[in-house]
Amino acid sequence: MTDELFAKAPVPKAYMAMALPVVMGMVLICTFQAAGKSLPSLFLSLCRQGIVYAVALAILPALFGLPGVLASHWPPMW
Repeated sequence: MTDELFAKAPVPKAYMAMALPVVMGMVLICTFQAAGKSLPSLFLSLCRQGIVYAVALAILPALFGLPGVLASHWPPMW
């Protein structure tokens, strides 16, 4: 199979590049859970969904209003 899908449209390559950190974070969380390491898994989950989301939710709406509320859902994914 050739690389013609990405040669014709660079958009899928960009989506894959944006999704890579999200996927790697989920893989790490699942790996720690499967290995029985509950505290590192809990720490990664809380950092991803708790701490980063709370900071983004506090800062972005103050700067951008309603679009900031909608945009605050993206930083925890990265």
